[in-house]
Amino acid sequence: MNRPQLPRSVTVLGAVAAAAILVPTAASATGSLVTISDASSSNAARVSTDGRLKTDAGGTELAFRTPAGAVSFPAGTSRLLGKVDVSDYSRIRIMADERAGSASNISFRVTTTEGNELVAQLATFTLTPHSQRTFVVDVPTKVVSIYADAAPGSGNVATDFLVYGSR
Repeated sequence: MNRPQLPRSVTVLGAVAAAAILVPTAASATGSLVTISDASSSNAARVSTDGRLKTDAGGTELAFRTPAGAVSFPAGTSRLLGKVDVSDYSRIRIMADERAGSASNISFRVTTTEGNELVAQLATFTLTPHSQRTFVVDVPTKVVSIYADAAPGSGNVATDFLVYGSR
């Protein structure tokens, strides 16, 4: 008894389709973070340290900002500007300015935070009135706390502080 044979092109097409499904496009691992990317587009996904699958198109988003119009507080005092969840990001861009007319310099501390414990300073810098600074840091933590310490003086200081995250 003869069995009907499939045309050779159908057999080859089936083999190519099976190979395309079984062969991953690209994968890379750094530390405990695994990133999966599609080589034919900019789409990517990653498995976070807590086991969640996160997808992104590689963009940057605003993670934190002080209220519009600046935060103002007395010279010679310190202020917690905010605690920021950075667990979704591999890097953050910090942007800060000190408003013209501020009474003294402001020193900033971006600190790694575990629960209520300030563990280590991720970044520190000082601004003078009417100056600004921006830079990028890798994120080794889930939460950062941002403090502003105004040098002694008479009057108030004013600052804007923004954090952008990228995956």
